[in-house]
Amino acid sequence: MMAGCSALVPSGVARLSAISPLEADPDAIAVALVLPEGVDLVPGSARLAIEAVREDTGEAASGDFALSAAAADATAFGAEAGQVRVLSVAEDAGAPMRALQATVRDWKAAGAGTHGQIAVRMAACHIGAGPAPDARASVYLRTDPSGEFFAVLRDGPLSEIAGVMTPAGDAACPGEVSRGREPSPHARH
Repeated sequence: MMAGCSALVPSGVARLSAISPLEADPDAIAVALVLPEGVDLVPGSARLAIEAVREDTGEAASGDFALSAAAADATAFGAEAGQVRVLSVAEDAGAPMRALQATVRDWKAAGAGTHGQIAVRMAACHIGAGPAPDARASVYLRTDPSGEFFAVLRDGPLSEIAGVMTPAGDAACPGEVSRGREPSPHARH
């Protein structure tokens, strides 16, 4: 997802590599995106896709889970401006994700090898004229609901996390108008 990023935080990447999405408690994982001014997430667009394959039979198990996005204080993440979106497994997606995890645990208990992949997808939208060409973003992760967030990517170019986001293009965020036009009096800033 972020290979080759110059703003990767080595200690955060090491902690991230120790996490198995097929074993982690869905309620414990949260991702905080610190987005620059001019860009946000399309409400309801964030999804977590997990696929696992049992190596001896080729049987596959997969799930596409909704992520809820909540706003957070940007200053709590060291940002002076922009917005923070904290993504976590949506309440109604927890049980289906646990069922997928149980299937994979059963495969492993039967001695089967497994492999899989995980992907986070979301759609971006622009606010006003959109982000600056040199916009920066950060990604933080929390693996314990009562724990602290740790940095995985700190103050990297927005383009380095854009691979998981459908580009904003000319899509205005709800309450905004298309790029290049003045926001409506009801637009949020």
